[in-house]
Amino acid sequence: MSDSDSPVPANTEEAAHDLQDRLARFARAVFVVTLVIGLASLGVGLVTHGQVHGGDAAHHELVHAGALTLAFVMWIRCRGKPLSLPTLEIIDAGFTIAECVLYSLLGFTSSLSFGVGLTVMLAMTYTLVGRSILVPSAFSRTLWISALGATPAVVYFLVTGTPVGSVDSQHIFEVFATMWCTFAVVTAAANSRQLYGLRAKILEIGKLGQYTLEEKLGEGGMGVVHRATHAMLRRPAAIKLLLKVAPARRTRRGSSGRSSSRVGSATPTRSRSSTTAAPPTASSTT
Repeated sequence: MSDSDSPVPANTEEAAHDLQDRLARFARAVFVVTLVIGLASLGVGLVTHGQVHGGDAAHHELVHAGALTLAFVMWIRCRGKPLSLPTLEIIDAGFTIAECVLYSLLGFTSSLSFGVGLTVMLAMTYTLVGRSILVPSAFSRTLWISALGATPAVVYFLVTGTPVGSVDSQHIFEVFATMWCTFAVVTAAANSRQLYGLRAKILEIGKLGQYTLEEKLGEGGMGVVHRATHAMLRRPAAIKLLLKVAPARRTRRGSSGRSSSRVGSATPTRSRSSTTAAPPTASSTT
């Protein structure tokens, strides 16, 4: 992600803090989704006495535990010590792709069924779309991360297939699954682009020259004082914004100003006339 693409100045503490906070929320969402899928898998396994997972039930649960553990560790780590922006960007891409790979391995370690294939598709879609909402980035970055994340699912469907009836039906399902994955990638990239651009506009509104306005400190009759941070010096500052005068008030002020101006000009005139006027005696003699 280049500096020109970022709505937050690159290599700054604000950008790193914002991305780390968003990654923590994304990891928490992935953890919840993976936990729900795991509980559903355990329930199905108990009902069918492990027939759904076939002979790879242990490997299936191991992969599931790995996906759950990765999301939990990611969540806790991003809530801890601050990390640098380049490190967070690597973690963002690596975590998303790794979770999608583990979802595909869940399919490889299960018996072929329509339900398993649908679970792989939904888990992958939730992860990619969830990232586009919680960790929006530039269109190109989201596109390649989502494409790499969806590739394992496409490989799973093309290699194993899904027993949904005849061979023709299997081919139709493979085409459908591939189109679904492609649609998920494009949707995630487009959604991320919209949210990323919206964040850029919001952050731009909050800027005043080289300063980024933060919380309001106080307000008076003449203006509002905000806490701000200088973009280059990284120092806190207090910025006072003068209130805009309403047209009616501006008209009243202008009228009163003109009135006082007329009064002020009349006074010297009277003063000058009084000093230059002829004495009453003189006027009476003429």
